[in-house]
Amino acid sequence: MTDSALTHDDLIAGLHGMRLPDAAPGGLLADLAAAGAVGLLAGCVLALLFSLVSRPHPAARQPSLADRLDALDRLPEADRTVALLHLLREHDPDAVRALRDQLYRRDAPLALADLEDRVRRHV
Repeated sequence: MTDSALTHDDLIAGLHGMRLPDAAPGGLLADLAAAGAVGLLAGCVLALLFSLVSRPHPAARQPSLADRLDALDRLPEADRTVALLHLLREHDPDAVRALRDQLYRRDAPLALADLEDRVRRHV
């Protein structure tokens, strides 16, 4: 080893002398290639993350007609009649056309039980 020990000031002065070269091997072309590689890598990572986030989720199970009819029990009579007509229109549009004249008559309103029976035939 050496006989003289480095002082703290000598060590700090030696560190300041270390510098990277102004031009790296390969020059500007190497710098551009490195920047392009970093950009492509970041783009691939973002594309992977985006594809994971935007993946379509499985569709929720559609309730059956029987489940939908059971859910109508909690509605008031007027709302229930309208909902039953919508269900009947989905499953038997001809039946709704046949009932059209009866829908707007005040003297003979549509019986809720008859309407529900017509819908339940399609269950």
